Amino acid sequence: MKELFLIIGAPGSGKTTDAELIAKKHEDITHYSTGDMFRAEVASGSELGKEIDTYVSSGDLVPIKIVIQTIVTAIKNAPTDVIIIDGYP
Repeated sequence: MKELFLIIGAPGSGKTTDAELIAKKHEDITHYSTGDMFRAEVASGSELGKEIDTYVSSGDLVPIKIVIQTIVTAIKNAPTDVIIIDGYP
């Protein structure tokens, strides 16, 4: 069973930095950043990436349905059972 930890906070509060430090110290933890996941999806040119880009390009928040879909996919494909996600809205 997967264990999920969310790091939340204001922009620039150190969420990604803290998550990266934790993941580096523990080989059994995978770190994902929602922003990085969205950028990778957009770069892939997929239909989902194109949809995400329409929101991001106009400065809007990505709808929660897409956020959850992206995170669930990452969790399912994570190489470890412990996952830290930063940037969750």
